Amino acid sequence: MPTLSKTKIDTISERIRYAMDYRKLNQAWLAKYSGLSEGRISQILNEDGSPAVPALFRIADALNFEPRWLATGEGTMTKQKTRKKT
Repeated sequence: MPTLSKTKIDTISERIRYAMDYRKLNQAWLAKYSGLSEGRISQILNEDGSPAVPALFRIADALNFEPRWLATGEGTMTKQKTRKKT
């Protein structure tokens, strides 16, 4: 599991990548459970545009992370209940 203090997480894409690593998930899984295409997930992770607010909420829900933390790095990082990997 990545450690927060040693991981660079200055941008939305870095925080999403951190959340994926934290949950041990890949882009295909995130695409499937967020409803976004794998191409769009790749664009977001490669900082080729930030996700629109609805997409950010879908990503946050899929990862079980707080949207505010993904967007800004502030506040609580994860939601209280964890989602099972399927």
